[in-house]
Amino acid sequence: KVSTRPTMSERKAFILSEAEKLNAASQNSLLKVLEEPPEYCCIILLCTRLEKLLPTTKSRCQIIRFTSIAEDRIIEELKEMGVKQKHAQYWANLAQGSLGLACQWAKLELADTNLYETKKELISSLSTCEFADALNLAQWLSDESKKIAAAWTNLDEATSKTDINRKAQKTLVQIIISALHDAMKLNLAGTKRVINFDQKEQIKNLAKRFDPEQSAEKIADSYKTLRWIESSVNEKLIFEQLLLNLATFDTIEVS
Repeated sequence: KVSTRPTMSERKAFILSEAEKLNAASQNSLLKVLEEPPEYCCIILLCTRLEKLLPTTKSRCQIIRFTSIAEDRIIEELKEMGVKQKHAQYWANLAQGSLGLACQWAKLELADTNLYETKKELISSLSTCEFADALNLAQWLSDESKKIAAAWTNLDEATSKTDINRKAQKTLVQIIISALHDAMKLNLAGTKRVINFDQKEQIKNLAKRFDPEQSAEKIADSYKTLRWIESSVNEKLIFEQLLLNLATFDTIEVS
């Protein structure tokens, strides 16, 4: 396709999302066209983990770093899509400056997935989760993840089912991380500005359960879970391990 001249305009562009997922063989196959692209062609590799690209790939590209988009702008964009003000503010907070991510969650919300209500139920459950509740909550998370993935598939038919399942799982883990981060901030600075501004009582409960150091450990556990998701570890086991750790004051190590 790169060798075919454009017919509708003077130039054409190819955008490759999630370039960090390309294996070495795939990246090597791109080297020649990256080094000597046709004059009418622009090739853009979107990447969130630059270290995953081979040095030979990076040396043939001009690296442009995108900064975070202002929260107010994201909120306005989501409201124009039809998202309620309160919901738009939350998704903008959670997206941490990523308009694309916020829009994906907003589309799910508008597709009647009840994603915002799922988020509220998840954080409420987390704030009172005991060890005996962990496995049931893990099963609920697994079920909700499947519902989100099913809706996501209808919205993004071009993306593989495996990648969509991962995105759905990671969304729920990111919500958990946001609550733990809020609890840590509340303990350290007593700040009123939190991501989960709509569930301050639940965040206060989490702050009472975990001191800043414990919250930091739980956040680290959650990021480990994100890496397991990328490695295709069994979904149910991932959530069970995460919730069992969150329901205790010590970390359970898996050998």
